[in-house]
Amino acid sequence: MQAINQAIKKGLRAIPPASDLIRKTRRQGHVAMFHVGRSGSTVVSDLLNQHPAIEWKKEIYQRLLEERQVTDPTLSNLDDLDALDYAVEQSEDSFARFFGYEVKFFHLRKLGIDLRSYLDNIENELFNLKYVVLRRQNMLRVIASTAAAHQRGQWFVENSSTPDSEIKRPITIDTNAIPMNRSFFPLMHLLDEAERDFDILDGLMEYRPSLFLTYEDDVRADPTNAYARICDHIGITPMPAQIKRRRTNPEPLSNMIANYNEVSALLRGTSYEWMLTED
Repeated sequence: MQAINQAIKKGLRAIPPASDLIRKTRRQGHVAMFHVGRSGSTVVSDLLNQHPAIEWKKEIYQRLLEERQVTDPTLSNLDDLDALDYAVEQSEDSFARFFGYEVKFFHLRKLGIDLRSYLDNIENELFNLKYVVLRRQNMLRVIASTAAAHQRGQWFVENSSTPDSEIKRPITIDTNAIPMNRSFFPLMHLLDEAERDFDILDGLMEYRPSLFLTYEDDVRADPTNAYARICDHIGITPMPAQIKRRRTNPEPLSNMIANYNEVSALLRGTSYEWMLTED
C-alpha cells in the first residue's frame, strides 16, 4: 500500500497546477548545504533568508524527524519516509527564485539513504542544484559546543545580551557517551566519523558545482563573508543583511571544559591533538 501511495503521489505531481507553473517559471535554482552543526550554519542561513531572492528552509530533515517523533518517539520505523520526495515537496512550497536547505550526514543515515545515492538522485529532482560544504575544521569545538548546549539548555545567543556568566559556565564532557545526533557516542568515534564523512563528501563533490567554506576562515570573524560567497556561487548580488546571532562559546576549551585534562589525555598523540589549543 505504501508503494502504491508513493506512486500516486508522484503521478499527481506530474500534473502541474497553475501555481506550480508560476513557481517553475520564476525558479532559477536550488542550493543544498552540508554540515554537521555548530559550525556557523544558523547565522549564515539567517543571512541567506533575508535575501529577497532566496527562501532558506534550513535543516528540513531535522523537521521531518521531529514530526515523525510525535507518533514514533524512538524513530524506530522510518521506512515510509522518502528523503528525496520530502526535499521536492519543500521546494514546491516556495515561490522564491532560489530555494535552499541543509543536510547533515546523520539525517541521511537515519533515513536509510547513502550519500552517493542521495546526490545522484536529488540532482534529477531539483534543477540547477548547487552545493555548499560548510565545515568547522576543529571538530572538537563542534562536540564541545553541542555538549554545552545540552547541559546549559542554550543553543544560540542572540545579539542581545545573555549574561556572560551563564554562557561560560564550565561543562563536563563524558568522553564515552557524548550526546550527538539523537544518540550518545564516544569522543573518538565522533571525531573519526566526521573526518570520514567529509572525506567522502569531498570526493563526491569533485565534479559537482560546489563551494567549500570553513567556519574558521569564512564565518567566525564575519559571517557576511560566507553569505557573500554563497550569493556569488549561485549568481546573485548580496543584499544588506543583519547578523542576528553571536558566537555562543568564545572561551578557550581549557576554560570551557571542566574535565579538560581528561579530554586532553585522550587526544594526546593523535591527529586531533591540535584541536585542544587551536580555536
